[in-house]
Amino acid sequence: MTVLLDGFDIGRITFDFFQGSEINFFSMPREKPFLNSSRYCFPYPFYPFINFVFYPKKFLEKNNINLIYSFKVFPLNKLPWIADVEEIHYINAFCTRFPNSMNSIGLSLIKKGLKSDYCKKIVCLSEYSKKTVESFGGKKLAEKTIVSFPISKPVKSKNKKQKEKISLLFVATNPNYKGTEFVFSAFNELTKKYDVELNCFGNFPEETIKQFPEINFNLVSSTEFKEKVLPNQDILLMPSLMESFGFTALQALSNSIPVISSDIMALPEINHENKTGFLIKFPEWYHKKLFFNPFLFSRESVKLNKKEIISQLIEKTSLLIEDSSLRKQFGRNGLSEVEKGKFSVKFKQKQMKELFGELT
Repeated sequence: MTVLLDGFDIGRITFDFFQGSEINFFSMPREKPFLNSSRYCFPYPFYPFINFVFYPKKFLEKNNINLIYSFKVFPLNKLPWIADVEEIHYINAFCTRFPNSMNSIGLSLIKKGLKSDYCKKIVCLSEYSKKTVESFGGKKLAEKTIVSFPISKPVKSKNKKQKEKISLLFVATNPNYKGTEFVFSAFNELTKKYDVELNCFGNFPEETIKQFPEINFNLVSSTEFKEKVLPNQDILLMPSLMESFGFTALQALSNSIPVISSDIMALPEINHENKTGFLIKFPEWYHKKLFFNPFLFSRESVKLNKKEIISQLIEKTSLLIEDSSLRKQFGRNGLSEVEKGKFSVKFKQKQMKELFGELT
């Protein structure tokens, strides 16, 4: 059996543990002009259909493809396929951000594709993701949907460098929805009482960097971040306004770092209250808005009680700053989730073998 892997986020999942089995994986090469031209260069009116892909028959026959495992793309071929879904609105975010008649057609085609008999399974990254899929497509999608959490390799604990300050970590590839204002305000208050530093990684505007000279802004490669930055941090701050999954939190768990995160969307499935860290409570109405459409966050977040959220962040961070044994305990619990729990390679391997076993 040969499985074709293709899609926007193909790099985030590895099937290395299947090497040597009866299943062969063929990763779609990046140089594929017959797909690139349609997928990334759609003129505006047709952009809602960016997720749809047709693979030439000769290409499939040449590579002996029996099954397609797709990440955010929808094969139009009459061939069995599996849809890997981060969160239903992320399949075609453009459709949900800017609703119009063309986008409505795009969404209806997505629903039709997921409900088709050719779509054998829908693999979701979280229970929250599964709920969004079921809400979108009803009973027929619910019957073919499973949850398979991403994996993360555990980092064996090393003695951290002796430091005078507690290192707070904040990662924001997109500062707009990561809770930047909450973190900066909380840090300002924490420095009045504790000897702490804030290390920020992400795409911060130049004016922000100049405005906060007391904060450490860094821009490093993902490899350097994983190998040199993460192991030397003490607490991850993640008060996100919107988060499809929360891969940074998972990386923190892999490095025995306690997490303080929002309780929105899938984050509570990664960061467990009083086990791997603390959760910042957001109001129920905000949860409902995100479930309906996470891209409403920019409009709805202005209604939040920011002082209350910042107060929670200060309180929970203070607890971890003052209690090193609690930091270590949360760190051990997080690492255990990655080594033996639902984020472990062993757990994922078992799930995927069962999944592909059903389809062979």
